[in-house]
Amino acid sequence: MALLVYLNVIVPQVEVVGAEDKYVQLGSTARLQCKVSSMVQLPDYIFWYHREYRLLDMDHGRINISQARRGGEGSEMSVTSTLTITDARVTDGGNYTCLPSNLHPATARLHVITDEHPEAMHTGGTGVVVVVAGPSLLLVSSLLMWSWLWSWLLLMVELLPSPLIVI
Repeated sequence: MALLVYLNVIVPQVEVVGAEDKYVQLGSTARLQCKVSSMVQLPDYIFWYHREYRLLDMDHGRINISQARRGGEGSEMSVTSTLTITDARVTDGGNYTCLPSNLHPATARLHVITDEHPEAMHTGGTGVVVVVAGPSLLLVSSLLMWSWLWSWLLLMVELLPSPLIVI
């Protein structure tokens, strides 16, 4: 007698919703959402960390942490923890990590923009953020163009056939 068994593997997902790099204007409100989904058991808690320090609602009046749950028995459960920071300061910038009690963490970077009207913002593959305003914009644009041109020329030299040397 054969017995057919179906195994449904549920892999929990933890993510900070949206882009890994978040930008907020100095003095405005920043919101980071950590979504935990595809789980069998809800976490007992979700802690938020700024750098290596755990955040609490009662630390100062500018931080609020809330949670919303969806699903239940027999359906896919999820919980979203929202970290709200009012009156963003430069010191609020940096890495933020949400850590559910029974799962792996998820991290995002918050950048607090101090210039009122940034004319250009460039994020390179290195994760370096350059905010440029005013006359510096022309200089940075020129440097980026020359950097690209130099890389292209080096690539073309590599593609040229090597000279044939006969002895």
